[in-house]
Amino acid sequence: MLRTYKEKLIRDYEAEKDLLAQFLGAEKPEFLDKSAIAAVRDFIVGMPDIIHDMNTMIRRQLSPPQLNYSFGFLVSYLLDPQDFLPEESFGFFGHLDDAYLTGCILEWAIEFIDPARMEEIGVNMGRLEEYIALKKRAQGFLPPAIKQSVDTVLANMFRGTDLLLKNLDLQEMEQKFAEAQES
Repeated sequence: MLRTYKEKLIRDYEAEKDLLAQFLGAEKPEFLDKSAIAAVRDFIVGMPDIIHDMNTMIRRQLSPPQLNYSFGFLVSYLLDPQDFLPEESFGFFGHLDDAYLTGCILEWAIEFIDPARMEEIGVNMGRLEEYIALKKRAQGFLPPAIKQSVDTVLANMFRGTDLLLKNLDLQEMEQKFAEAQES
């Protein structure tokens, strides 16, 4: 599924690369050069690989519990056709908010990750760090109101998951679940 998504992103970029250059140039003419367009393209097209890596971290239980909730939110956001920059209205550029959200969650989660453990399970830490660097460059093309909206949603989500996890005794829940399975 993620491979198909990446192929779609590449097709969308190829179909709209001239429009993307015009759009980016209209928004930030001082940033418009081939390397800037390549950074935005790589940031968006790299998103499925990063999603795959985050999913691997979750499946292998090598991520903080908050990443599970954040990842669920990310997937639901990606599936919603009416997000902050709808692809239907903005074409390839409409994926920039999706990539920004992915990058923000990754940047937050990477603080809790042991790089040696990631390499053991086949997650390339260099690719994760490169994606964060692309996020920092490409976010300059995200309209400020959209960036602020995504940042606000993320702050509220992280605050909510922290409160949820503080109020849950996970060991107690696991013990009760094990007892219920035995009876």
